[in-house]
Amino acid sequence: MQRLLRIGFNKFVFSFIPILVWFLIGIILDPKLANVFSLTYPMQFIYQILLSIFATGANINETKDHQKGAAFSGFLLGTIIGGILFFLVILNLDTYIVFMNMEYGEYKEFALFSLISLYISLIFGMLMEKLYFANKEKYANKLMVIFGMIYLVSLVGMALLTHDKTQTIVVALLSLTVFTFYSGTRIFKNFNFKLKIHLYKWFRYESYDIMTNVLMFSIYLFGLSHSIEYGARYMVAINFSSLITDTQWDSYDAISTAAKIDISNKRFNFKKSLINSYRLLVVLLFSSFVMFMATIRFYEIDMVVFLVFLAAEMYYFLVYPFIALKVCYLQIEWSPLITTGNKIVALMIRFLITFLNTPFCLCIGQVIACTYQLVTYGLIFKKVRKKLR
Repeated sequence: MQRLLRIGFNKFVFSFIPILVWFLIGIILDPKLANVFSLTYPMQFIYQILLSIFATGANINETKDHQKGAAFSGFLLGTIIGGILFFLVILNLDTYIVFMNMEYGEYKEFALFSLISLYISLIFGMLMEKLYFANKEKYANKLMVIFGMIYLVSLVGMALLTHDKTQTIVVALLSLTVFTFYSGTRIFKNFNFKLKIHLYKWFRYESYDIMTNVLMFSIYLFGLSHSIEYGARYMVAINFSSLITDTQWDSYDAISTAAKIDISNKRFNFKKSLINSYRLLVVLLFSSFVMFMATIRFYEIDMVVFLVFLAAEMYYFLVYPFIALKVCYLQIEWSPLITTGNKIVALMIRFLITFLNTPFCLCIGQVIACTYQLVTYGLIFKKVRKKLR
């Protein structure tokens, strides 16, 4: 449970600080800037794809298959390929912003900052993943808190001091880059510098998460754009719902991270992991409530619209441990092909629903896809565990 909480804390800080930053930047500089969080939200799935392949997959390969050097090789490739992908999006930033139904002139500077900081976060996240698999969660907590404080203080502090967008962005990015480089020099001594590139295995171990994030990128890219077309009240409701749940979702991902480490080391206990997951859920739901109470007065919310989006999120929160733990086991110990294929079916259903003529297309798709996974993975897991005993 302690490891789950430590990893969950790291993911909470990693997710919460950017949300807090956009909230404060909106107050200090321009209320519209708070929407940058939703504007670049789909790109977080690109971040997750890269992290899954080049960090989690590579570390599972090094731990489970005793392939020394796989983690370093994944980090090196992830840094290079991630840099290329984010650079291509930045080159076409105007097209991206217009596609999301927002004004390029109003959002360009901080959209640029958001993308570059997301790439820096990718590098830092890969370093953290190495520490998790080395059972150094405590050290990872220390570095994460410092990273979060630098992010918050440098950006918000410069905004308060100068009210100049360019100066604020440059100082914040330089600060994050320097600390990430420093962290890398400290953690690199734990890397084995042999080149062990096993892309097939990295993809195999993480194919579920990779394909999930590929399709989620498409779902939110089109779904957010479609929902925003219906007017400001839907954009505000989505943005506020994300504000009080997105950090919790990132923290909740600690369930999968801890399960993958346990399965790789042959010490997975489904019942114990499930109990610990719901203990974590209680903490996360309480934090969502606190965030709701602390920030609601700053938003003009259509409460009915907001509650519809929130209800879909809460439903998924409640059943997620049953899905995530079973998926991790099936993915690593059974058939990645069937496990991932079933997820693709669920997300294709969800993707098609994003084209429904309703602003609630995202939450309708979420509930249906979630229910499908709860039933199908439950049946598959029961059958496989019985067979493998």
